Amino acid sequence: MDAPDSAGWMAEALTGPQVIRIAVLAAVYAVTSLLVTWLTVRVGRARGHDGDRIRAMLGAIRIFKTALFLLLALLIIGVEISMIPAYVGSFLTVVGVACFATWSVLSNVTAGVILFWTKDLHAGDRIRIGTGEHTIDGRIVEFRLWTMALRREDGCMVLVPNNRCFQEPVTVLEKTVHGRTTQLIEQAARHD
Repeated sequence: MDAPDSAGWMAEALTGPQVIRIAVLAAVYAVTSLLVTWLTVRVGRARGHDGDRIRAMLGAIRIFKTALFLLLALLIIGVEISMIPAYVGSFLTVVGVACFATWSVLSNVTAGVILFWTKDLHAGDRIRIGTGEHTIDGRIVEFRLWTMALRREDGCMVLVPNNRCFQEPVTVLEKTVHGRTTQLIEQAARHD
């Protein structure tokens, strides 16, 4: 019995117009990758983010772009649209079981992306997250894709999930702007 010819299967599966569409899609993917990378680096530097945070953001964007590219390629090849939710659902079920709490990971990654683009928090800022007895005070050491690393006054490093910045109030106690620290609380008290 002969082994199946994978090249023959591929030739039968893809028609000329499909190959052209996939090539155009790949070219659009490459151009948008360059533009999005340039824009992300430019915005990140303009807002004073460090290189590690910009690289983490580029990684998250790359994952989203690749997933979108693969989805569009499947549509071009001829996979039925009605079957895609079933495939995605099956995949996410496996990932959910493997990660135990995919929603939590995804919410933290999403919060990390939103923090990158909207919040005015930078490495070096001293912040307080939460109110009452469940507060966390510390200086931002590093932003990661799903956590923020804070160093407390006692020297301990605390990893705070990014979505906690959206669930609880964040108070900026000291602001670091281009290497200078501003005592926001003390300035506000002087003006009162």
